[in-house]
Amino acid sequence: MDATKRPALPLLLGGVALCTLGALPLLEVCYAVRQVSASPEKLQVIQALTTVDKFAITLSALLAALGGVLLALHWVELPVTSALKAAKLLTIALAVAALVDAALLTSVASHRGPDTPWKAETYADHEGLFEQQVNDVFCHAKGLQVCELGSVAEARQIFPLQDWPVDSDRAPGRRIATSCEGFKDDVQLWDYQNKMQLCRLCGNITAEEEQLQVKFGADHTAEVLAAVELLSFGELQWCGEYLVARIPDHDVGHSPYWKHRREFQVLLEYDTPPCSLFFTVKVLQLLEVVASLCCVVLVRWIWTLQTLKLVQYKDGGKMDAA
Repeated sequence: MDATKRPALPLLLGGVALCTLGALPLLEVCYAVRQVSASPEKLQVIQALTTVDKFAITLSALLAALGGVLLALHWVELPVTSALKAAKLLTIALAVAALVDAALLTSVASHRGPDTPWKAETYADHEGLFEQQVNDVFCHAKGLQVCELGSVAEARQIFPLQDWPVDSDRAPGRRIATSCEGFKDDVQLWDYQNKMQLCRLCGNITAEEEQLQVKFGADHTAEVLAAVELLSFGELQWCGEYLVARIPDHDVGHSPYWKHRREFQVLLEYDTPPCSLFFTVKVLQLLEVVASLCCVVLVRWIWTLQTLKLVQYKDGGKMDAA
């Protein structure tokens, strides 16, 4: 009967697991601190801990302490009433800790990073891809401005086309939109020889600009344009050649990206994970499982203690009656 006053062997193993696993996050921090020699660097390691890191270390330490209580209950013999109270309190504490652990893990899992296509992690080893996409967004936006607001004479200086709209020499100030009026409405007219290369080009630029807006989002494409305060005419001409020839590596040294690389690099956003400790998330997952299993075994032990208490009460009543 005395054996029932102490936790079962699974709770002893659970206590050992909670103590061991609960100490790991703190040991990981201590190891990281010991890896650096200078005191300022040690302080930086501690300051680099996120709120989730600190909360996870605290929660792990709490579960380790509860594991120590489980071990203590195994070695210390208590009266049935005291053991029952201790088991109930410990069950409640472990259940609350397991729920908090689950909420913390859910919070970490729900982290999605910055809501932007310009994520630094995506382009960390692929700057060429970032360059191509920035030039694509930038040049299409500038090309669309020329097509919508510019004149044929301005287009002649930007787009290296072989043929131009009829009568463009006699009316160089005519707007492109006026010269190409009707071409976007009648599909058959798009095959009108090469005299309307400009209209076809502007139609393609408009359609591709809309696709880029959908792909990256209007706000994020606007960020690319806002990054450059002053655009040289040479860069605008580069965009014109890029839109006509569709050769992304054409004279890259004069591309908008390389002319304003520093400004465009600022657009890249770094994702700061909520938990910076390498083993902590895995440890929290294991702690949740162990704490939950301990709660189940504790409930069974509480039921056993309740039965033992009832038996003792009945035996005590019989003795009094005798």
